[in-house]
Amino acid sequence: MPTTIAVTAGSILLAALILWGVGHAISRYCRITANINLLAIGIGLSAVITVGGLLNALQLAYAPALWTMTILGAVITTLELRRVRFGAASLRVMPVMVIAVALLITAAVLFTTMTQVPPRAFNHFDDLQKYFSYPVRMLATGTLSGSPLNSLGHSMLGGLAFLQAFVLSLLPIQYISVVDGVFGLAVLLAISAVIGWRMAPGSIMVFAIPLTILLIEPQSINTSSVYLPCILMLTAFMLIKDHNSRASPILLGVVYTSLVTIKATFALFVVVHFLLAFIAVFIAVRAWRQSVFWVLRVVLGACAAVLPWLITFRQEFMLWGVNPQTETLSGAGPLPNLLSTTPLYWGASYAAYSLIAAVCALSAILCLRKAFDRSDENQNILLAAFAAAASGPFRFPHE
Repeated sequence: MPTTIAVTAGSILLAALILWGVGHAISRYCRITANINLLAIGIGLSAVITVGGLLNALQLAYAPALWTMTILGAVITTLELRRVRFGAASLRVMPVMVIAVALLITAAVLFTTMTQVPPRAFNHFDDLQKYFSYPVRMLATGTLSGSPLNSLGHSMLGGLAFLQAFVLSLLPIQYISVVDGVFGLAVLLAISAVIGWRMAPGSIMVFAIPLTILLIEPQSINTSSVYLPCILMLTAFMLIKDHNSRASPILLGVVYTSLVTIKATFALFVVVHFLLAFIAVFIAVRAWRQSVFWVLRVVLGACAAVLPWLITFRQEFMLWGVNPQTETLSGAGPLPNLLSTTPLYWGASYAAYSLIAAVCALSAILCLRKAFDRSDENQNILLAAFAAAASGPFRFPHE
């Protein structure tokens, strides 16, 4: 177990730093005016997934290609670190709070490492028969396409499998859960803590926001992604604030595509959030022409990012409906009791998610009402918060 913890911690730090560097370089090149340090990891993650689609389309997604990407990312990160100056003066305001949130994140990472990484945590239905085979086959054949015996191309496009392949190209398969269950959680908690610090430096918000995330049932029933999509959603929320940048909506489209490639069920979130974001942008600019151009840039970014994945699975799409699907969707059944406190099979209850949905709805209403006050200097932030809160309940569709 000490070896597992050490390897996991090292992998998290290295991956987070490289993704930050790549995302920071892209954001700086695109002249993003919002805080690029918060956006960097999400944008870097989207860039890696997009390159993964290109490598799969060209049937070049072997381990050496992934190692080359890692080395190039490390070089870019080194160059970016030379450009950035990190000031430590603000940390002296409340060092106790910084230490407290660091201990909270460390404890959460240690707990998930001990509970999610060991093989006993694997789901012998979903993981052993389905998810584990995707990155292993990609590393062996250079592409995720070509098998008629799985649901790739239908239920997902392989974004998570490509990310998991980075781990499996160097480490045993027992570390496959590190990608989302440990790395994703650690980065999400860190970003949320930074957001809390920027909202109210030195206040309890720095500790409360990560703690709130930990209190939400994660639905960790297999190695499918839970936390990485949250990072991409946070990135999408923050990109709306920067709607005046020409590149920002293009990056938003790429982030949307990355969400869908990780798991197709997040397409519902993408559609709802995109519509709400359009409303928020229109309210902010009060101009149809500018709003339509914003929409076209989002669509352009999404199409460019999804095209390699569509090429990868072109055979599956061409045979859609010709052969029986490898998976069938069960009927929805009667409408559940949304206030029921009876535990579901993964441990949560309908009442818990109904409460979260109600809080999101109330937050959206308050943000939208405040945003209509055009004298408020934080109008863009409020509109972004409205779109984030209103689309929050759609974070929970689970395959």
